[in-house]
Amino acid sequence: METSFDNPCVTCSIGQDCCKNLSGLMLTESEYEQHFARHRETMLVEKKGPMYEVSVKDGKPCPYWNDGCEIYTDRPMDCRLFPYCIDSINHDHGRLLLTVNSQTPCPQKSKLLLPEGEVVAMVSSFARGVFGNDSVVEVEVEHETLLTRLKRRVKDLIARTFSSATRPAYRLWRFFRWKIPAQRPALGDQKHKAERRQ
Repeated sequence: METSFDNPCVTCSIGQDCCKNLSGLMLTESEYEQHFARHRETMLVEKKGPMYEVSVKDGKPCPYWNDGCEIYTDRPMDCRLFPYCIDSINHDHGRLLLTVNSQTPCPQKSKLLLPEGEVVAMVSSFARGVFGNDSVVEVEVEHETLLTRLKRRVKDLIARTFSSATRPAYRLWRFFRWKIPAQRPALGDQKHKAERRQ
């Protein structure tokens, strides 16, 4: 049994929502084959070019959640990154441009947010794992503002009023709650780049 020291998500005040309602988890091919290929029949799997995205279905949690994460020490990068998440991946003249934000409803966010340098290195490694080691990668880390934090909390409050009878509406809300725009940091201020040239 995991303890809160091993995995702080065990004591999550919103019931491990990100694990139990896993949605759009981004995976490299090797991560998918290692952890989720065997569960393809019980999950929603979408292949986007060389990248995979998996989500739970039929109200079931992540197949590795059993009162704790069974693969916590070897979990995929997208899980390790949380409560940051990759918001967008764009190609621009041979470069990969990835935007990362922390607009997630994690109640332990202040304790779990990784240093930005570590986030940039992790996301850059993920991008090269998906698109190839010779990829030129740029990562931008965006931060929540007071306004976006307030909007998220209002949406979370509204979502908690949904019952199981309104589950489709709840899922629709889950899709759109990630779309709150974050204030982009000033150029050269909070922008971090990690590049590897061919």
